[in-house]
Amino acid sequence: MYSAIPKVWREDFRENVTLAELNNSLVDLNIPSIIYVAILMVVGVLGNILVVYIYTIKYSPSTYRSFILCLGWIDLIACTVGMPLLIYSLMCPYVFPSEAACKTLRCLHMFFVMSSAFIVLGIAKERHQRIRYPLSTQITPTKIKIMCSLCVAL
Repeated sequence: MYSAIPKVWREDFRENVTLAELNNSLVDLNIPSIIYVAILMVVGVLGNILVVYIYTIKYSPSTYRSFILCLGWIDLIACTVGMPLLIYSLMCPYVFPSEAACKTLRCLHMFFVMSSAFIVLGIAKERHQRIRYPLSTQITPTKIKIMCSLCVAL
């Protein structure tokens, strides 16, 4: 018979174990992951705030700046919204408040990951075009903003 509870846990617990006890034992196993995600969250928030500040204030408008700002904002939102929700899901693996909240959390996480990946792909395309075809027509900052909007919309 299939069980979502790993075999090692089933053998270590008595028959009448509560869901809260199972949840607490899994949280104990998740502590290193929780600490790691918390460190990534702090570093990500500080780093992306710095990137957004520097690229907004210090750099003149360009295609590269537009891409980096878009990536910085998406990653900043991911670090301030997505990572705390991920930590919460690691702390409540069996007693998550609702199925809809769990699905929404996973959807938000994938949204941020895919948006970042598409923006990095756009940066690679723009860099390739600038290096490979330096004398041809280049992508304008307006087109970059449209591309960033599409990356987020997809």
